Amino acid sequence: MSVHMNVGKEDMNNEPSRLLSLSGSSGVWAGCVALAGALIAQNWISQIQHQHEDVDYYGYFSATVLKFTFLAAIILLSALGGGIYFTGKQSKQPGRFAFNKKTFLLIGQLAIPLITGGIFVIAFLMHGNPEYVGAICLTFYGLSLINVSKYSQSNIHALGLMEIGLGCISIFFPPGYGLYFWAGGFGVLHILYGLVWSRKKDTDEQPAAQ
Repeated sequence: MSVHMNVGKEDMNNEPSRLLSLSGSSGVWAGCVALAGALIAQNWISQIQHQHEDVDYYGYFSATVLKFTFLAAIILLSALGGGIYFTGKQSKQPGRFAFNKKTFLLIGQLAIPLITGGIFVIAFLMHGNPEYVGAICLTFYGLSLINVSKYSQSNIHALGLMEIGLGCISIFFPPGYGLYFWAGGFGVLHILYGLVWSRKKDTDEQPAAQ
């Protein structure tokens, strides 16, 4: 009886940290998807600048916004799908990655800053200021990571701070650099996070394997 109580107490203490245990592969996948999306977006932007020097924001540009929004949705769904796949693949132990009440609570905590940031993005686009979209995405995404860091690895908090810092820095750069910062935050930082976390897990599990 005492053994079961101790195990239950240990599970309760460790539950927040085990609620979301992301794999390093999911970070690398998300980063690669973001970089691929950034290359496509950059190609579209080059075509627009080459073909249309003066863009009618409420005419042609509205269709362009829908085009980029569709691309962003594809990137997001691809990154989430890959993250779920790789995380589920590595989580062979019960309770490591399960859709339960607390998992949906985590999703809610993650969604609040993301939805707020999405509203800001829509507002800035409606007012004809697309150059700030990258900074907004990075900043609110970083806030969402910090918001859920208590449910996951501690380095999620550090990743969130770096995303916020990158977003704040990008605000002070001239228009046209936002996509590069966006690619750096969602692409490069995710890949580095995935590689570092994979190496850390391999190092931590090596004594157990021996």
